[in-house]
Amino acid sequence: MKLGNFIRFWSTGVVLTAPLGAEWSSEAQPANDNFTSASLIADASCSVAGSNVNATKETGEPNHAGNVGGRSIWYRWTAPSNGTVTFNTVGSVPDTLLAVYTGTAVNALTPVAAKDDLNPPDRSSAVTFVASAGTPYQIAGDGYSGAFGNISLTWLHPVITETVLALSVTNYSALVIDADANNGGPAYNRDRLRVQSQIRSANSSSAAHQSTWVTQYRLLDAGGNPHPILGENGVTNVGYVFNLTNTFLIGSSGTVTNTNSVALKPVARLNAYGTYAVEAGVFRTGSFTGAQSAGTAVWVFEKTKPLLTRAWNITWEVSNGSFRMDDPGPPRACCTCAATN
Repeated sequence: MKLGNFIRFWSTGVVLTAPLGAEWSSEAQPANDNFTSASLIADASCSVAGSNVNATKETGEPNHAGNVGGRSIWYRWTAPSNGTVTFNTVGSVPDTLLAVYTGTAVNALTPVAAKDDLNPPDRSSAVTFVASAGTPYQIAGDGYSGAFGNISLTWLHPVITETVLALSVTNYSALVIDADANNGGPAYNRDRLRVQSQIRSANSSSAAHQSTWVTQYRLLDAGGNPHPILGENGVTNVGYVFNLTNTFLIGSSGTVTNTNSVALKPVARLNAYGTYAVEAGVFRTGSFTGAQSAGTAVWVFEKTKPLLTRAWNITWEVSNGSFRMDDPGPPRACCTCAATN
């Protein structure tokens, strides 16, 4: 029976009244609706099933993954050991939000990691972070803009390995043009060195994992020292590195190969008679993964000095009409020619 802006229901002699448009459900609030009643979960890897139907948002509770949500349920997990861990909601019914915090009060939490969509159009969520042994982590599962339904939470210590398949200089035949290195002023005119890398990530875990890694590039001199270059934000940093971040989903026992190109720009004088090398290393959550390539050699062409070149020893093989070119080693200054432009 409709009365004005309210709907009234009769059930076994009890009258229930609610605003028009309100949702009715016979289900009670989830046991882990409130932060203080979070479900305790354990083990290094496992999964639990839950539901946020009739769940609520508490006063002072933060927005999870940047969305207002409104139907959060809570879990508490204490890390059994140090290492990278991932939580995901793969297999959940609603469009989920997932967030991890530290802290002991819902209105005073410290964010650790948060994610909305794992890999659109997949609306499940996943976060990865470095856990510290013995630390309690507060995990909130919510529905995007109040979405609700059965929520599945899975966590594991993923085993992801990277391999640098290739690293190459892709322009100027591995030459860097240093037009005015003799000019000690700041207005240097150095062309960028284009570098291409191919890196394979393999997931030996039994669950899909959203992995984020950073490829860190450096330009090294002959002594292995980093040469100043612009960083990814166009500013030189302390480590003289260029960082490229990749985030992607790796399926269960799957592999993903990423090919990336970057442009490295030297910002300090180059030695026209020296040799350089591009190095690439892979880091995940701030830790080196062990995947590294020393890269390919880079030669310097300075317009005000002789062109560095290689002098090849050519030997004819008379028997089959072919010839062989023997590499003599590092480049040397050519005494018979100089750059004219």
